[in-house]
Amino acid sequence: MKLTGLKKIFQTSVRFIVTAFICGLLVFSSVLPAQAAADSNPRKGEANLNSIQKETDDVAKSNPRNMEETMQKAKEGTNEVQGAADTEEMVQPGETGAESVEDKANNFLQNLTK
Repeated sequence: MKLTGLKKIFQTSVRFIVTAFICGLLVFSSVLPAQAAADSNPRKGEANLNSIQKETDDVAKSNPRNMEETMQKAKEGTNEVQGAADTEEMVQPGETGAESVEDKANNFLQNLTK
């Protein structure tokens, strides 16, 4: 009889620990994306991308573009709507100093095979 009582106490303890661990994991995983932008300056605020907004408004108000116009605009910059507008204000992947998933996987595999 005592063994059954100890078993129940053990099960509830394990459930509580697993639940607390999962809750902690969820909290930390929601914080990590904010940590990815740690080099941003909060006093600076978000970048003003007025040119992109102007280009978007112009495209929305105009008639649909044909294939040649769309391809030409897409070659200029990020996509066919914004083109090269405000590209100097955007954060480029090379500026972040972050390591890509591919690089992390390669490093892990190289360390694993050593």
